[in-house]
Amino acid sequence: MKCIPPSFRRLVLVAPLALAALATAPASAQIVVGADEGGQSIAARYFAVNSPMPFSPYSPGFQGGVRVAVGDVNGDGVADIITGPGPGAAPHVKVFDGTNNQLIHSFFAYSPSFAGGVFVAAGDINGDGAADIITGAGPGAGPHVKVFDGRTGAEIRSFFPFAPNFSGGVRVAAGDVNGDGFADIIAGAGPGGGPQVGITDGTSNTVLHSFFAYPPTFSGGVFVAAGDIDGDGRAEVVTGPGDGAPPQVNVFNPENPALNQSFFVGSTDNFRGVRVGTHMGSNGIIAILIGLLLPNDVVDVHLRSATGGAIRGGDLSTALFNGAHVFVAGTPRPTCRADFNHDGTLNPDDLADYIGCFFATPSCDRADYNTDGETNPDDLADFIGAFFAGCP
Repeated sequence: MKCIPPSFRRLVLVAPLALAALATAPASAQIVVGADEGGQSIAARYFAVNSPMPFSPYSPGFQGGVRVAVGDVNGDGVADIITGPGPGAAPHVKVFDGTNNQLIHSFFAYSPSFAGGVFVAAGDINGDGAADIITGAGPGAGPHVKVFDGRTGAEIRSFFPFAPNFSGGVRVAAGDVNGDGFADIIAGAGPGGGPQVGITDGTSNTVLHSFFAYPPTFSGGVFVAAGDIDGDGRAEVVTGPGDGAPPQVNVFNPENPALNQSFFVGSTDNFRGVRVGTHMGSNGIIAILIGLLLPNDVVDVHLRSATGGAIRGGDLSTALFNGAHVFVAGTPRPTCRADFNHDGTLNPDDLADYIGCFFATPSCDRADYNTDGETNPDDLADFIGAFFAGCP
C-alpha cells in the first residue's frame, strides 16, 4: 500500500470535526460480587442493587471462593465477567460474555497443580480496544503476575512485582495511572509481608511506583483497585487492608503517589479488613466499591464517593453471601478505539494517524481495526464510521 500523501494529511487535520467526550457510561453497567473462601462457590451480577443474578463458575461443592473482575474482553462494547477460584482448586480462570453469560475463555493461569488460588483483574494493556486478563498467584507461590490477551487468550506478559521468594501471593488491579492511554498494572502484596503496592507500566513493564499503603508493620496483606475517581485522566489507586486491620480505605494520587483520601467504612472495631473495587455508574462518575464482612457475618456491599461519602441508592442486596467475605468488581470506563492516540479525546490527529497507519507499506498492526487478521478497506470504513460516531 502507498503511504498517505502529506496533502491529504493536512486536509484531514483542518477538516471541521466535532470533538467527542469519552466519558459516556456503559449502556449496561453492572457490579459483580464473588464469595470468598468458606462461602458458597457463587458469584452474582447486579444490574440493579436489589436484583442479584447468581451463577456458579466452579463446582457447587467448592468452598474456596470466587475472585471476580469486569472488563470488555471481546471488544463488543459490553463488559464481560472474569473469575478465578480461591485456594483449594487449580488456577482455572474463566471469562463469561457480558451479554449472555456464555463462556468465552477457559484456561489455567499457572500450573494446574498449584492450588493457592488466583486473583484476577482486567485492563487494556496492549491497546487493541479490548480488556486483557490480568492474574496474580495466591499464597503458596511467588508473587507471579501474568497478562493474557483478551481476544486470543495468549499469554503476553509475565513478571514478579515483588521479591520472587515472597510466598504470600499478589492481588491485582489495572488502570491508566500515568495517563498514556494504556492500562497499567497495580499489585498488592498478600499476607506475610508489609502492605506494599507496586505499579508497573502497562507498555514497558517498568516500575512506576512502589509504596506502603498502610504502616509497614501490618502483615495482613493489601487489596487494590484503580479508577479515575477525580476525572483528571489518570487512575487513582484504591486500597483496602486484609484481615487483622479495621476497614480503612485509602486513595492515592498516582503522580506522587501521595495519600489523597482516607476513610473508614463501618466500625473501626471490625478487624476483618475491606475489599475494594471501582464502578462507573450511569452518571459517568467513577465510584469506590466496598465489600465488607461485618462482625455479625452479614455482608455489606455499597458505593462510596471519592471522599468516602455514601452514595444514595448504592447499597446492594447481598444476603446470599452472608457468612463469608466477598470480592467486588464494577464496570470500568469504556475504551474508545477510535481514540487512536490514546489521549482521552477524539480529534483530527486520531483520524490522520490511523489513515497513515492504514496506508503505510506495510500497514501497521493496529490498522486491522476489525481484528479479523487482515487489513482491508472494511477496516478503514469502520474506523472512519466509529470516529464520526464518537465511540467505540
